[in-house]
Amino acid sequence: MKNFLLTALLALAGLSGAHATNYYVSASGGTNTTANGTGLSPTNAFATIQYAADRAQTPGDVVYIRAGTYITTGSSLLYVKYSGSAGAPIIFRNYPGDARPLLQFSGYYGVYIGEDVSRPGLGVSYIEVLGLRLQGNNRNILLADALNQTYSCANPTGGYDARYQGSGIVVKGTATIHPHHIRMADNEIFECPGGGMGAARADYITIENNLVYNTAWYTNSGGSGISVLGGWDFDTRTDIYRTIIRNNRCFGNELRVPWFSGGVCKGYTDGNGIIVDSNRNFGYTGRTLIANNLVGDNGGAGITFFQSDHGDIINNTLYHNVKTATNPGGDLVIAYASDVLAQNNIAVAATKYTVQVKYASNVTLNANLFFGGTGVTLTNNNTGTIPNTNAVVADPQFVSPGTDPFGSDFTLNAGSPAIDRGVNNLLSATDLAGNPRVAGSLPDLGAYERAVALAAKTSAETPAALEVYPNPSVGPVVLRYTTASTGPVRLEVLDGLGRCVALLVDGEQPAGAHEEAFRAPARAAGLYHVLLTTPAGRVSQALSLEQ
Repeated sequence: MKNFLLTALLALAGLSGAHATNYYVSASGGTNTTANGTGLSPTNAFATIQYAADRAQTPGDVVYIRAGTYITTGSSLLYVKYSGSAGAPIIFRNYPGDARPLLQFSGYYGVYIGEDVSRPGLGVSYIEVLGLRLQGNNRNILLADALNQTYSCANPTGGYDARYQGSGIVVKGTATIHPHHIRMADNEIFECPGGGMGAARADYITIENNLVYNTAWYTNSGGSGISVLGGWDFDTRTDIYRTIIRNNRCFGNELRVPWFSGGVCKGYTDGNGIIVDSNRNFGYTGRTLIANNLVGDNGGAGITFFQSDHGDIINNTLYHNVKTATNPGGDLVIAYASDVLAQNNIAVAATKYTVQVKYASNVTLNANLFFGGTGVTLTNNNTGTIPNTNAVVADPQFVSPGTDPFGSDFTLNAGSPAIDRGVNNLLSATDLAGNPRVAGSLPDLGAYERAVALAAKTSAETPAALEVYPNPSVGPVVLRYTTASTGPVRLEVLDGLGRCVALLVDGEQPAGAHEEAFRAPARAAGLYHVLLTTPAGRVSQALSLEQ
């Protein structure tokens, strides 16, 4: 939490002209007025989130939402109307030190991000939504009513009914309006009848560290836990990831109402944990990273990469997905796709395929573990055999697997065949739990790294401290670190593809405090990781560079 607050404060330092402001919202005792400094302190706050959002119009503004329950029956609870800028996003987040706020909604959206009202025809950009709990309307819906909703397979007349369509966080572009540079992190999204969270016709989307469960149950238009649909090119960079879906947990998302579209009943074909869909159809050139996600007990696939190109699916754990009886897919589905790598994943099926690849080209499976179900189907209807190298077919030996996102444990037992069986490239710096990704000689498979080797290495020595300042940055970055003893030190900066872009230190250094400077080359905006390796182990920090 401190890092998020530091990020917001640092962003203010580089602003000129309009002054960024911190706004505060309280569900108890707040007032919607600007008189007497209302809304400008934690103890003299606004009453509603939207009232604060309508005033957060300057890059660098932060809306702090205090603990409590916020309820709306309107179209959305938070409608984001204004844009931040590179290095100074507008942030909507929980208040540090409080319990996370609960946002309950029964309309179409919990949080809606679309057109910038101050720049008609342009999408909202440079926004962060952090640390919120969003609860949809499932608890007020009966399945019998949802099956007979208007514009459905059973009742094809009329139009959409908002009660059945609500999704937690929606970034919604159109043919002409395209949001970009949106980050959604550390949110809990649950019981939303339409879907969990996602983006359409947008670019530079980051979805990370979210818990999404029990969504998409009652919509008639298809939905999933996390969806990215039909990307749009903000630029044509291919050296970084422009769509990132990382470190999320997705459970119990499924269709209980068949999908109805264009007068045709399409059945129960959605309800995925994570889906990247139709990027190819819109000519999207960006590369997508799907990494370190834990996805289980969903009606559709755990991860679907469909009608899309340029994706890396790395170190995910998929467990007992495709529970919808009529869905013929697998825990991992790659279809009508090209230039896709699936590597270091674990897929454990209940009754169906662990992985299904079809109508695809230039797809590689490498160093994955498959177990259960009906095995692997690699029907490449385009070009023949699909490489499936270094596969492990064995029980991964999870500590305590299950379908409860709160009570299950998908870390690896000591004897797991997934330990040290991965490929050491395109790795995130840390695993789903925040531990360094490589604890042994090679990375483990799946979302969690078993840290036995690291624990033994660090038992007698405190890991080195690492500080990255400023972060995010639009210029030079200072890297400060402290080592406890004399020994070999390696300090490097990795890009979004896991490649070393700068090796700053590689040799023996004395104990104590050290400092290095890093200046990124031109046009190097994106998410990087600073990785420090010492005899005590590895520590890393994410670094965001803006143009």
